[in-house]
Amino acid sequence: MINQSILLFFRNLTNNKLFSFINITNLIVGFATFILLSSYINRELSYDSHHEHYERIYRLQLFMDQEENILKHTWSVTAALGRQVLPGIPEIEKTVIMHDVGDNNKNGIFLSMDKKNQVLVRYGYYADPSLFEVFSYRFIEGNPEDALRNPFSIVLSHTVADKLFPSEKTLGKQVYGENKLAFTVTGVYEDLPQNSDMRPAYLLPMNTFTPVTGWVDYAENFWAYSFYTFVLLRENADPDAVDKKIHDALKDYRKEHHPYLRPLSKLHQNAYFQPDYMIALGMFYLIAILILILSAINYINLQTANATSRLREIGIKKTVGFSKKSLWKQFMVESVLTTLIAGLIGLLVAHSSLPVFNRLLGQQAMTSVLGNWRLLLVILMVTLITGFVSGLYPAYVISAFNPVKALKQKFIEDDSNGISLKKVLVTAQFSISIFLLVVGFII
Repeated sequence: MINQSILLFFRNLTNNKLFSFINITNLIVGFATFILLSSYINRELSYDSHHEHYERIYRLQLFMDQEENILKHTWSVTAALGRQVLPGIPEIEKTVIMHDVGDNNKNGIFLSMDKKNQVLVRYGYYADPSLFEVFSYRFIEGNPEDALRNPFSIVLSHTVADKLFPSEKTLGKQVYGENKLAFTVTGVYEDLPQNSDMRPAYLLPMNTFTPVTGWVDYAENFWAYSFYTFVLLRENADPDAVDKKIHDALKDYRKEHHPYLRPLSKLHQNAYFQPDYMIALGMFYLIAILILILSAINYINLQTANATSRLREIGIKKTVGFSKKSLWKQFMVESVLTTLIAGLIGLLVAHSSLPVFNRLLGQQAMTSVLGNWRLLLVILMVTLITGFVSGLYPAYVISAFNPVKALKQKFIEDDSNGISLKKVLVTAQFSISIFLLVVGFII
């Protein structure tokens, strides 16, 4: 039965090329849009999730209870907290202190191998050796356990290492910063994924901070807020209890400043308790679903409208003994096959549209929609569900035709239930379209 339904499906597909093209194109557009928006949302919600201890990593932030501060929250904190307070809290397993290398996050610094061929590199940090115990870095060369232990060592990302030493082993070689300071390469790591908030191009050990900057007492200074601090909590540790202990330690210095831990899983979407971005992502998700629903309604209406062209086929089948159930199964198989084909083409269209989509976003947001098997599984499930739900009504209407009237090619126009549902579907189409137009206009 299923094999016969598949053969009939492909025969009908080729016999009515224009209708098939319109119907499948409608679904392709719906699926491609849904896939692009879903991929973007999935990417935004999965920031930094590649780290092994993702659920236990927290960033130390600061709430400043002062009227003169426009920005009440900041993630620049004092290094003294990380050096003197956090190690004494039993719930904290590891602590990492980081600091920008000069003003490089804006303008960058020049690195070179020979003081001649300089490369402008942005986003480098001083960091504790424990960085590689808290965060997951995949080393290509060197050992993460001792890569940041010796002063004036440097750890490079694969991209920077390839620019400085193309097609060469990098470990142990000299790198000059601004043609002044010499650093020894102690490691090379794979570039972090695009969905990472911190993607350092290079790292310097924290014990190089004082020799380079001349800042001697940074580890004892409770008033200089320019360091980044991350902690790895122990299993089942209570972050609220840790917050209280940190605040109690700081209150003798700055009572109006309230340090607190913010989980890594929330830093990208809602770092400072402002849910605006999460609302925007929710709107994207709603739009993706509504567009998919529009495509499904279009499919239902087109299939129902096309039913009159298959009346003779249905009449003959019922006359020779086909039951209503077998006809219903046939049209359901056709519906699911149609959506599967449209879903597959929609996936390819979405993948090929990524460069345009990224330009619209103004960033290199995504490079592929084919690399996330979980997302592909969700898309497959959505495709099957869409095919099943979209085929229910047309299959029911077509399989219920009276064989005599079907052979005479007379459509059942007095089906009040059918007419009622059609009106509901058309009304839903117009309502969704108007809603999307209004939202688009407001944005």
